[in-house]
Amino acid sequence: MRLSGPQLAALARGAGLPEGEVTTAVAVAYAENREALDAAKTIPSDLQGDLHLQSSKWGPSVGPWQIRSLRPAYLAKATGADKYRDAAKLATPSYNATAMRAIWAERGGTWGAWSTYPALSTLYLPTARAAVAGAPAAAGSSQQAAAGGASAQQVGFLGDAGSFVGDAARAVVLPLNIFDDVGDMLGAAKSGLGLAARLIEFLAKAAKWMADPHNWMRVAKVWAGSWLSVLGALMFGWPALKPAAEVAANFIPAGKVAKAAAGAKTASGAAKAATSSAAPAAAAKAPRTDGWDALSAASARTRAKGAAA
Repeated sequence: MRLSGPQLAALARGAGLPEGEVTTAVAVAYAENREALDAAKTIPSDLQGDLHLQSSKWGPSVGPWQIRSLRPAYLAKATGADKYRDAAKLATPSYNATAMRAIWAERGGTWGAWSTYPALSTLYLPTARAAVAGAPAAAGSSQQAAAGGASAQQVGFLGDAGSFVGDAARAVVLPLNIFDDVGDMLGAAKSGLGLAARLIEFLAKAAKWMADPHNWMRVAKVWAGSWLSVLGALMFGWPALKPAAEVAANFIPAGKVAKAAAGAKTASGAAKAATSSAAPAAAAKAPRTDGWDALSAASARTRAKGAAA
């Protein structure tokens, strides 16, 4: 089964998401399933992703909003929004939407739990707006609106760079599940059981990750994607900033700036000259304290003794 944009919007509304957040929810769903998005702008209802990020605690990410599932042992102890991380139930679109809404609410009404927000989801906002309104998006309007009028090639360049950074960063950091494993180890230490086993498991997982050449390729993608993003921002952002720079240059004529700088330089020179002329006068007024004065005083005392004798 595949879900269209209007169907995604209906699921978000049915889960109780505020109307002002429905468009973002659809855009996030598109971004999370971008590799499975077809020409009709539909996505699978039960797609399983992040298979390479699975661990003893975490299962695959499931459904239109790619909710990361918990293993049964952890799901049984889950509280809050984590109670919805049941892989089997997350394959049902309505349940997936309910889990999405719970995670969104638990994060204070924000989308930070989804790695595609906002860098990648922004590219799908125009299509999502059309879906929420119940009308298909015009051809090419998604890319044009997302880039603020930039060309499709420019958007593609930035989109690929963003994909590099987002996907590679998740692949590099999440496989180790550092915080989860450290938390498990601390919990085991507190109970006094299984600390050594947890530590060995953690070290084995880290060694396995480091031995996989594909992970180092992902590290390279993070660096490459970061530099591509910076380069793209400089290349395509300067045309928008250039008019503002020209307006500033016209608003403050160069002659006035030069005149102000010359005035500051003259004032500084006058202050230095006044300081230099005052120094010799102060030195002339100061009493002499050198060896000549001491010698004169000793000679006067000798003459006084001779006269007395």
